[in-house]
Amino acid sequence: MAPNYQHVIRKKVVWGILGVLVLLLAFVWGRLLVRHETVDGGEFLKQLGGCLHAAGFTVIEERSAALSEIRIPWRVSVPTPFRHGSISLSVDEEDFAEQFLVRAGENGELRLLVRIIKGRVRYLKIVAHPSEREAVNRLRSALAQKYPGLPLAVQMD
Repeated sequence: MAPNYQHVIRKKVVWGILGVLVLLLAFVWGRLLVRHETVDGGEFLKQLGGCLHAAGFTVIEERSAALSEIRIPWRVSVPTPFRHGSISLSVDEEDFAEQFLVRAGENGELRLLVRIIKGRVRYLKIVAHPSEREAVNRLRSALAQKYPGLPLAVQMD
């Protein structure tokens, strides 16, 4: 008599599907529960110059940045239509990015990218040359002290 492997294969498939569903549920649950600190976008932009100046930085240039320049990582919580009960597919004036070119003393320049969604600052990104590591650490420290919990990334180019 030949052994019947169909039962074993079905059992493995069912357990595999259940495992994938558990992982998917954990991911979705984590996204719903993850809450990062946010700051009002208008207030942030008003206060940023003072924060940078206090840390020894000078703003050389401020300009709008393309939304693609500062993509939100998947781990950062952003408002979704399901949380607020409305669906909006358009990008409006409350969803934008700003770029600040700053200098620490006579050293090189750093770029600070700010992503604002629904009027709230959701994500900051510092872009700098590797030789500016000390200035990056000072800027990161100043921003973390003024805005604790606000997601901040560093990219060394």
